[in-house]
Amino acid sequence: MLPNARTQKEHIDAEAGRRGLANVTVITGNVVDYKFEPASFDWVVSIEASRLSISTYMWFWMWMVADYNWRTDL
Repeated sequence: MLPNARTQKEHIDAEAGRRGLANVTVITGNVVDYKFEPASFDWVVSIEASRLSISTYMWFWMWMVADYNWRTDL
């Protein structure tokens, strides 16, 4: 995992330890300029992008509900 904050790393390390996961590696850095060593990855997930997608979807849904409610109040 590559969080960009020390506190995220500490939380992930603690959670992995609590769950008994010994195969989780956490390195703190910025994915934009981090110099990765040649290796393969089992899994790549972007939480920030997922959060953005979810928040965009929720904003659109709330806008649609508000628009519908406004139109039905006539």
